[in-house]
Amino acid sequence: MNRVLIITSIVTAGAVFIYTVFAGLQWSAIRKQGEHASNQVKAMQGQLDTMREAQKSFAVGERAYLIIEDIVFIEKGERPQIVLTIFNGGRTPALEVSTETEASVGPNTPPTGKLRSFGHIHGEKTVIPANTKKQVVANLPNFTVTLPSGKL
Repeated sequence: MNRVLIITSIVTAGAVFIYTVFAGLQWSAIRKQGEHASNQVKAMQGQLDTMREAQKSFAVGERAYLIIEDIVFIEKGERPQIVLTIFNGGRTPALEVSTETEASVGPNTPPTGKLRSFGHIHGEKTVIPANTKKQVVANLPNFTVTLPSGKL
């Protein structure tokens, strides 16, 4: 009976030893896997930052770029006109384009702050497709030009 108890104790001790070895190996593998996951998260964060920068660069490169190419002043009696030629040099259409302007003539004439919608009826907005020009015409209100005497 003593012998059976000794053999059972040895087998139990062996089983506990083998279980401990496997548990230690699993713990080591889980720790290494955690380190790899941490490194992967850092790499993915770097990729995300790079993708955000690329998205910003794409938005800047693809956006509409409006340039006033030409301004023509047309005298038309008491209601002169200004014709602007606007060019969209970007790669995408310029959406909801509206312009406002103010004209003041004379030396040291300060702006009045009374902006007028330029080329649109009731503040409507227009679209200028990519790589195209659009002319916008504004009818200026009645005004007269007064210069100080003796100066031109």
